[in-house]
Amino acid sequence: MTNIPRELYDHVFDIATAMTRASEEEDWVAYNASFGELRALFESEQSTGRVHPALTETFADYTDEPERAIELYRLALADSQAFPGEHTYTKHLSLAERLIDSGRVAEGREHLELGRKEAEEAGDAFWIEESNRLTQTLVA
Repeated sequence: MTNIPRELYDHVFDIATAMTRASEEEDWVAYNASFGELRALFESEQSTGRVHPALTETFADYTDEPERAIELYRLALADSQAFPGEHTYTKHLSLAERLIDSGRVAEGREHLELGRKEAEEAGDAFWIEESNRLTQTLVA
């Protein structure tokens, strides 16, 4: 379970919800405005030198530049070490997907295996299923 401060969690959740809603409605002006807000929050937190890895992960989730997203997931994984109790399986699995999509299958498999193992240990059915889905893309 993540230990993100409630105020930060709520803020990130609200932005992500707005982005998802705007995407579903194909309101790209609202989507871009919300993404700008997420980027500003990330950059503000990063300037403090202690950005929470859940925020970095969320920023990576919505980043449409594959290499930048990969860089952000790696940063979130590294920063997770400074936050006891912060799970990393969502970061590993999202990184795996971006790596595989970028043609770096071997590296993607490594993160897929790490993420699946941790998701299974946590008993997180959603992310176990995501790891199964990602595995199927490798088989196909």
